[in-house]
Amino acid sequence: MNLSTPNRRVIAGAVVILGSLGIVAVAQNTGRDDPPDRRARPSDVSNNNFHPHGLGGSVRPSKEVIIKAPLDGIIRSVLVDESDQVEQGQVMAMMDDAMQKIVVEQQRLEAESQTVIKLAKLRRDDAQITYENILDLKERKSATEFEVRRTKLALEQMVAELERAEETQVIAGKSLDLEQEKLNRYQLKAPFAGHIVRVIAEAGATLTREDTVLSLVALDPLEARLFLPLDLYGKIEVGKRYRLDAAAPLDRPITGTLKTISPVLDTASSTVQCVFTIENPGSKLPAGFKVFFMGAE
Repeated sequence: MNLSTPNRRVIAGAVVILGSLGIVAVAQNTGRDDPPDRRARPSDVSNNNFHPHGLGGSVRPSKEVIIKAPLDGIIRSVLVDESDQVEQGQVMAMMDDAMQKIVVEQQRLEAESQTVIKLAKLRRDDAQITYENILDLKERKSATEFEVRRTKLALEQMVAELERAEETQVIAGKSLDLEQEKLNRYQLKAPFAGHIVRVIAEAGATLTREDTVLSLVALDPLEARLFLPLDLYGKIEVGKRYRLDAAAPLDRPITGTLKTISPVLDTASSTVQCVFTIENPGSKLPAGFKVFFMGAE
């Protein structure tokens, strides 16, 4: 449409008035299919030529667990404080295990005792001697067949009692292992190396199985979940390293390895969820900062 000079002046004046009122005019779509600047193009991955501020995501711990009381009882001691670093298997808290220790010691005595077995062996040996004597008497026609059978039956009974005593000791050993395992449950151990985030329970508190004692996170590695444009699907590869721009408080580029690409695409937002792992030896980097996808290294 051709505009005359007066019409151009009217339009220019309207723009000035709108600007003075704080109204921002938005240009209409020109009809081109080019994606907005904030979205990454496939060529961007190899050319490393964008920082869109729309391809960002939060960095989170790679593992995060809430440690609850393993059983109902009183918590005897808490051995860690918030922000402490712990190793895998380290004891972080202890439940009151006084009664369970008594049960374990009693079971240990039963498992290690040889008294019942020794007594059963003596009885078997005595029955064996009696049986051999009765056989000798039978050879000399001084014992009947009935006496031989009765003596043999007594011997077999003593052998069976010895086998039962030995089996009972094996069962006692298994019971000892079970009670020892129960005792170990009174210790709250770190399932992985990480940092204590919160300590909720205090020594002396009575807890149930549903009560939280503390929470633990793993900071090495870290994980960043980003929703990347579908344009990048098929252009980025799992296991490959990519540049990520870390926001405050780091304010510097870092490297992340693509761990997973979601098999489910979000067509509503035209994005796909990707998870990057960020190596963090010594857990020097905190969790919680934002990163932005930059492209391949």
